[in-house]
Amino acid sequence: LFGHVDLSHRPGDDAFTEELHALHWRLLATELDPLGQAELEVLWHAVQVEEDAASAWRTVLTVLLRDPGFVSY
Repeated sequence: LFGHVDLSHRPGDDAFTEELHALHWRLLATELDPLGQAELEVLWHAVQVEEDAASAWRTVLTVLLRDPGFVSY
């Protein structure tokens, strides 16, 4: 699922940004706008501070999967 990052990447890294955009496109079929990117980065950072990078990515992925634009049949 993750093709551009490993657990060492952080918000602000090119690979991190590329991964957010790729996940958003793959799951929601829409481009990630700057506000959405900033919100996901803040969320990722908040979880990473409290837990770890793996938990932060799980949280971001969960948020994307719960987005109303994500439909699975």
